Amino acid sequence: MSHASLGQLAQGNIPTKWITMVDPCIKKMREQVQVELRAAVSYLAMGAHFSKDTVNRPGFAKIFFDAASEEREHAIKIIEYLLMRGELTSKVGQLIKNPMPAKESWETGVEALKDALGLETDVTIKIRDIIKECETPTNKCKDGVDCEQTYDFNDYHVSYYSAAK
Repeated sequence: MSHASLGQLAQGNIPTKWITMVDPCIKKMREQVQVELRAAVSYLAMGAHFSKDTVNRPGFAKIFFDAASEEREHAIKIIEYLLMRGELTSKVGQLIKNPMPAKESWETGVEALKDALGLETDVTIKIRDIIKECETPTNKCKDGVDCEQTYDFNDYHVSYYSAAK
């Protein structure tokens, strides 16, 4: 378990169980910030492409600029969640790297929409992976035979927070 921030937060009346998260869950959530930012940058590239005077598709541009804002907001929500849980007290800079879009121009709107659908599919799969990782019960065995399911990984708030997508 990650207890880096436990000393700081334990002084308040916050239950220890609530402020600690299991490392694999934290790792998945940190990775998701990058996934969301990569999607945001890709949508920005799409919006910029369709805004060019040589392409001039303002409807497509608006859709993609709006999608970029939405993905950016998802990254912010995950960062806020990690902060709220006390899991983002160091190495914040590692969360925000410089993602680049996979491509910068599209021949048609249909091609861009297909790429956007692929992005949304990838992001959704990653969100589901977070939920699985953070809510998967673990088996604790006292004697190697008598195993009891525990929910150290259980963090139903991740489902709620991530479902805002």
